[in-house]
Amino acid sequence: MPPKLQKTIYTGTFLSTPSLGHLQILEHHAVGVDEDGIIRHISSLLDQSNESIYALAEIWGWGTKGYTVMEGAIEGNSWWFPGFVDTHIHASQYPNTGIIGKTTLLDWLSTYTFPLESSLSLPPPKPASSTQPA
Repeated sequence: MPPKLQKTIYTGTFLSTPSLGHLQILEHHAVGVDEDGIIRHISSLLDQSNESIYALAEIWGWGTKGYTVMEGAIEGNSWWFPGFVDTHIHASQYPNTGIIGKTTLLDWLSTYTFPLESSLSLPPPKPASSTQPA
């Protein structure tokens, strides 16, 4: 069983996609994540003062201790994007970065990745010369 995490309150602007084709932007919000890493609370926030955050934590039943506060920018081009986001890339797929389309993963792999990876193969080894001393 994985170790418990510490409760965390994230504040700022949040982007979410609650359904296919729907983008939700929550400005001036706080998100409460529990010890299991589950989002338990989403609430609007008047400001990012400690008093406002503590008052919200009290409403959530979290009290004033036992959690971490992670502050994001309220204004500007910063936001939180909760969710599982796989950001790794395989070196052989680097040239395909940014290629997207309306296709399935297998079709994308067959169209772009597999041909690219096969083009990166090493040339066949040269046959050993069989010279005999004269």
